[in-house]
Amino acid sequence: TRFYKLADANGNDASVPAQKIPLPTGTPTGGAIPNGRYSLDVPAGPIDFSENRTTVNLIGGYLTESEFASGRIAFAVNVPLVAADRQFNASVPPGTVSGQPPVSSLPPQLQGAVAAVAGAVNKQVQSGVTALNTKNNTDVVGVGDTDLSATWIRHQDRMKVMAGLTLSLPTGKYDPNRGPNPGLGYYTLRPSAAVTYNLNPNHTDTNWDAGVTVGGRVTFGFNTVNKDTNYRSGNFVYLEGGIIKVWGDWGLGLNLSGTQQITNDTGTGAPSDGFRYRNYAAGPFLAYKLPYQDAGINLSFSQNFGSRN
Repeated sequence: TRFYKLADANGNDASVPAQKIPLPTGTPTGGAIPNGRYSLDVPAGPIDFSENRTTVNLIGGYLTESEFASGRIAFAVNVPLVAADRQFNASVPPGTVSGQPPVSSLPPQLQGAVAAVAGAVNKQVQSGVTALNTKNNTDVVGVGDTDLSATWIRHQDRMKVMAGLTLSLPTGKYDPNRGPNPGLGYYTLRPSAAVTYNLNPNHTDTNWDAGVTVGGRVTFGFNTVNKDTNYRSGNFVYLEGGIIKVWGDWGLGLNLSGTQQITNDTGTGAPSDGFRYRNYAAGPFLAYKLPYQDAGINLSFSQNFGSRN
């Protein structure tokens, strides 16, 4: 997966926010200029961002032979191996001093005092940007968060119905002082339900619906508190729909999905606007069933759009 852009709420390139920092000039000027009369106006700065993330999922499972309510239960475990390479370079121009009366009208010794304070604050701002780059501009490799799932599956004529629970365990390492992490640092419970329907199982039929299957899935996510940060990401709903047409051992389809956070983030550092995440994605996929094998290959492409955090 390649992330190539950080965007703001309007879809534009995200930036380091502009700041207006009151200058503590009281002590350096012997009280001649009170604190906050002058401010350091720091303009917004650009962020150059990209990240390549590779995930290898090690999956094992078991499908019961006995039936429960005319369906079988599939148990599965997914252990992801994650490698992330993030390039992050933020920069901020030096700030300028504003306030009344203009600094240029002050006596020389007071001008020097204000300039010294402004210079010190400018250094603090640049140090903060350097720390931000150091935190994010890094590579990580490790085990991600493990998923344990149990899914009830029932086949009835052309329809397949599924309902299940997945528990994501924070087995991946999480470091709050590092940007990319293999793990998220908290538990997530995801109940879900899905249905697929085969419009016409006769692949040799000449009608348009021959070999066409449509499907949909809905998932709710309930997150716990990150023990390392005392921060809780809000709960979310995930919707997915797809359609595929099969010719022999080949299948070509389209997948659509959307994620919307439905409760606010809470805890240490949570913003007042709730920080609600959303993302939409769409893309085609190509499937091939290996000859004489109960296995196949699936190649897919997905483009995210409308993302917000």
